[in-house]
Amino acid sequence: MKVLIVEDIKFRQDLIKQKIELEDVNATKKADKALELLERYAYDLVFLDHDLIGMRSGSYLTQRWYEALKKNPAKFKTQKPIVIIHSMNMIGASRMENYLKGISKVTKRRPFKLIVTNKADLKAAVAELIG
Repeated sequence: MKVLIVEDIKFRQDLIKQKIELEDVNATKKADKALELLERYAYDLVFLDHDLIGMRSGSYLTQRWYEALKKNPAKFKTQKPIVIIHSMNMIGASRMENYLKGISKVTKRRPFKLIVTNKADLKAAVAELIG
């Protein structure tokens, strides 16, 4: 299983990697880089934050991804991934979900606050989603 984590805080990237216990994981803190990675690699699972470093947000990322897929589906090696939104920004998460309806196989929310306090078992959630 190939995983992409889009998160601008290194501690959070590392914690998600630790919790999911999977080997093939890439991480980036920027939306533009995430788009490049989604084009280049076939990810099965994508973790998305909304409030990213710089001027580009998770909403920007999902909107550009959605629009690019509509124009040219073959441009992206990532097709219909499972997406877990770990943003604590609920308005931003809702915006991302709207675009992800046309992109992802499944979209779930697991706010980072629940992950860091062990109120959300990320490993179990991933196992359940991948079947």
